[in-house]
Amino acid sequence: MLPFALPKKATPEDARKKAGYTKWQWDRFYRLTKSEAKMVHQKHPDWTWPAVPVEEKEEMMKRVNAELAAWNIPEVGEDVFGWRMSLAIRDCRHTAGSRTRHASQSTDAHSETGQPAASQDSTPARNAGETVRRLQEGSLWPIRKMSKLRKSGLGH
Repeated sequence: MLPFALPKKATPEDARKKAGYTKWQWDRFYRLTKSEAKMVHQKHPDWTWPAVPVEEKEEMMKRVNAELAAWNIPEVGEDVFGWRMSLAIRDCRHTAGSRTRHASQSTDAHSETGQPAASQDSTPARNAGETVRRLQEGSLWPIRKMSKLRKSGLGH
């Protein structure tokens, strides 16, 4: 390992060099820390890395280093591990937040009957029916397109 401290705003490349890892080794380390971050986030969705108790941080680092050793990859130091876990937990929180927002938007898109809105259904028949309905309302295309649809047998 290199003899310098890893700054908070270090790049992944800086952290990889600090750990002394090849790109393949870094990829394995990255996946292990991502998995640890997901486990922390599932148990404690509001936690950030500084909120994780020291004992848990030490246990996570032991697990990661044991798995790295099984792959013949050198142990990671506290500075690189802490830097990576801080980002990994942050990423888990952001991903979960965007999923929650997306899920609430999908729920809002359901009609009073509990069925998905027509624009959400990707079956061709459903989309064709919705298109015809919108054409008949005049909200989609000019009337001349409607006459082409009627000639083709899609219009009513």
